[in-house]
Amino acid sequence: MKSCGNAKKRENLRRKSDPEREPNDNVDNSVKSIEKDLTIHRNVIMTNNDILRRFRFIFDYSDSKMIAIFGLTEHLVNREQISARLKKDDDPAFQKCNDTNLSIFLNGLIIDKRGKKEGPKPKPEKQLNI
Repeated sequence: MKSCGNAKKRENLRRKSDPEREPNDNVDNSVKSIEKDLTIHRNVIMTNNDILRRFRFIFDYSDSKMIAIFGLTEHLVNREQISARLKKDDDPAFQKCNDTNLSIFLNGLIIDKRGKKEGPKPKPEKQLNI
């Protein structure tokens, strides 16, 4: 019971020190901040590098697994190329992942998850649609 009384006293002191402040101002400000962040992120388009990073994170792939996935489409990449495509955009060693490279990775991921399909291998798309 004592702690409940102390909480009421603290709230009363807070109201006296700032009578215009509502008890839920902190919650309201947090919600407004989150809404603002979501609005900003809705207007941002993911790059191919972002997509590659997300796949790596979601499936917890190592560099060697990423190389193996590219290899399933008979496209050889090395560790430096993988590392450069996964770096942050402002890093000097950053290498842009074009649509063809992302398409090759996605085709390799499909083969990895579903297995090889009989017949000719799919050709990588030159341009991906959003």
